Amino acid sequence: MHIDYTHVIAAVVTLFAMRSRIGVKWAKPEDSPGVDPKQFAVWKAMALRGYHVAAGASVGKTLFDIVWMTLGSGAVTARGYMIGGSSVTFTWIIAIVYAWWLTTEARGMREKLGIQLAP
Repeated sequence: MHIDYTHVIAAVVTLFAMRSRIGVKWAKPEDSPGVDPKQFAVWKAMALRGYHVAAGASVGKTLFDIVWMTLGSGAVTARGYMIGGSSVTFTWIIAIVYAWWLTTEARGMREKLGIQLAP
């Protein structure tokens, strides 16, 4: 099996997303007095969704690539094989950009609301 550099990038993205997710998951409204609990919940949901999208897309990309390399290489033409692999990578890039947007919006909301995360 061929390991592509995008698989390494996907693994690193997954690790960073899961690491960052821990701080958000453990955050509680009580840790940030003066922050409306409803706004806190909106921020937390947005941040967690962003991290889940990043991690899920990266794991999914790697799994789809492995399946595609295993099953698709002999079943389709070379052009079809390239289009299939490129489609998986392109979809992953779109998902990562969306996850980046979600987490950036969540970070801005966190700073605006004054939400504190544990170190």
